[in-house]
Amino acid sequence: GIAWCESLHNPRAYNGVDHGLFQINENYWGRRVFGHKWDDRYDIEQSTKFARWIVSHTDQGWRLWSCGK
Repeated sequence: GIAWCESLHNPRAYNGVDHGLFQINENYWGRRVFGHKWDDRYDIEQSTKFARWIVSHTDQGWRLWSCGK
């Protein structure tokens, strides 16, 4: 639901500083957290891995996304 709401399942979605299926914020996460892997942010599998990492490594989980809950 989140990927649909955020990007309409478009892996190349871009909204200013938000990228990919899950519209992950470049300024907050980007290279700071994901390093060189950030270059693959429009890859379906990598974008999903980023979202999974965020959910698994924060106490906010999916609540960080305001869309598609």
